[in-house]
Amino acid sequence: MSYDGMMLKSVLEELNSHLLSSRVDKIHLPTHHELFMSFRKTQVNETLLISVSSNHPRMYLTKNKLENPMHPPLFCMVLRKHLQGSKLIQVKQIGQDRIAEFVFEGYNELGDSVNLSLIVEIMGKYSNIILIDTDSRQIIDCLTKVGSSMSSVREVLPGKIYSSDVISQKKSILDESYQDFAKSYLDSPENKSFQQFLITNYMGISKTLTREINFRAGLDEGLPKSALGPKDQEKLLKIAYDFFQKVKKKNYFFAIYQDQADEKILDFSNLPLTMYGHGSQIYDSPSELLENVYTQRAEKDLIQQKSADLRKNLKIQLNRDYSKLGKLRDELDAAQNREKYKVYGDLISANLHAIEAGQKELLAENFYDPDLKTIKIPLDIKLSPAQNANKMYKRYQKLKHAANILKDQIQETLEKIQAYEEISLQIDWAENPRDLDEIKDSYRLISGQKSRKNKKNKSSNPMVFQGKAGLIYVGKNNRQNDEITFKIANKDDLWFHVRNNPGSHVLLKSNGQEFKNEDMLAAAGLAAYFSKLRGSKHVDVDYTLKKYIKRHPSNKLGLVHYTNFKTVHVSGQNIPKSLTRQG
Repeated sequence: MSYDGMMLKSVLEELNSHLLSSRVDKIHLPTHHELFMSFRKTQVNETLLISVSSNHPRMYLTKNKLENPMHPPLFCMVLRKHLQGSKLIQVKQIGQDRIAEFVFEGYNELGDSVNLSLIVEIMGKYSNIILIDTDSRQIIDCLTKVGSSMSSVREVLPGKIYSSDVISQKKSILDESYQDFAKSYLDSPENKSFQQFLITNYMGISKTLTREINFRAGLDEGLPKSALGPKDQEKLLKIAYDFFQKVKKKNYFFAIYQDQADEKILDFSNLPLTMYGHGSQIYDSPSELLENVYTQRAEKDLIQQKSADLRKNLKIQLNRDYSKLGKLRDELDAAQNREKYKVYGDLISANLHAIEAGQKELLAENFYDPDLKTIKIPLDIKLSPAQNANKMYKRYQKLKHAANILKDQIQETLEKIQAYEEISLQIDWAENPRDLDEIKDSYRLISGQKSRKNKKNKSSNPMVFQGKAGLIYVGKNNRQNDEITFKIANKDDLWFHVRNNPGSHVLLKSNGQEFKNEDMLAAAGLAAYFSKLRGSKHVDVDYTLKKYIKRHPSNKLGLVHYTNFKTVHVSGQNIPKSLTRQG
């Protein structure tokens, strides 16, 4: 996925339509990478987002707003000084590249009319925002200053003359005739693919668009020109030229392409991408499309950042509890071998008369052994024979008592490990910050920390899939699992969970009808996919009616005890194709 020159062209056309002749009302720089400019014209206000982050550089009209810092950065103050109150008189794209120029008409300190340009370069990690004098092209200031030590190709510093020639040397396919385009390809190296030809020679073309062209031609994108016959070469040229003419004629198709099963964004474009089928979401404007895409990306980035500490803490807790479990099991093994100490005590008691003062060990016939074998019993030389016997009896009783405690501790530790592993999985399933907040709250409860959850926050919702006959609910965290099982479920609904492994609670609603076999297999497939066994070809999934499910004796959120179940074998590699995501 990329914000290419073709997408920028459609965005700038929208900005020309919405912002031209507007005045700059407010300028904010809430983060080092994101600039918000508010424009006012009569009663209409519009906000332009310009982001030059290395991961997601972009520009579009936005309805989202970020909290502004108490002390605005210096570059923000420079922009306010020069641009606030000025009128936007021109929006243009430099060539067909990812470079936009906004020309503003304003006044200097002497009251003279001046034109200033804001240059936005959307170039990945080299993205920048640069304020220049429109006529002289002299740089007034820039967000990221690039000196000779940083780049031997081009300096971007106040006082320098701005030029994009060094970074924008390719041709524009929109300004070229078909004959020139075809000649350029025929003159290109034989060992280069059509994709390489397009990206090397023309501005603003992403790999997504080149893959679409090869898909339409039915040709492998990696084939070099030498492997293509004249007919295939001509087919590629015509398809590509006609495809890009849609941009020139403004025949746009703004769409986000998603995986229908898990709604993961596959790609987006302002041109129809037939390689993905129909657009999952179609929009009227590029800004609406981009707002949706980057809002989801921002949420995923935020989840990733917020979950980093939680993942680290979970790893520490799991390592600690696995170590504790090993020690407890060793202690239990010792405790379960306690009978020998009772035998030692009995044999010492039976041989009190034979033990001399200072004796280190006793050799005695074991009358509990059918063969009456002789065993060696260690003695404490500081104790009398009777005291040694009593010591063995006490140790026996202590281990007998400890065995029961150790069994409880082992069970409790296993439950904590299971809960932590559940949470580790649930982090991957979090779709928004609310999901993650609930997961963090579960972690705090399990680890004995005080919950920090704000009760005013709206709870997140479980996933909902439409089967052939009924709805299927899938929990993404412990609270949702509990809600699905004990609030949403009726007694005759079917409940699914992967066997003996962490995973989501899955509920198939009956709606008073007989369950369809296809829906049952689909629900089991979801239970397998949203579990620790995701990716496995063969997964055992238990299912039972809700009326056979009770809360676990530990009363921990998300843990249950179920009976009267059956088991089905399914694949955990994919979400079943028969399902449609509803929520």
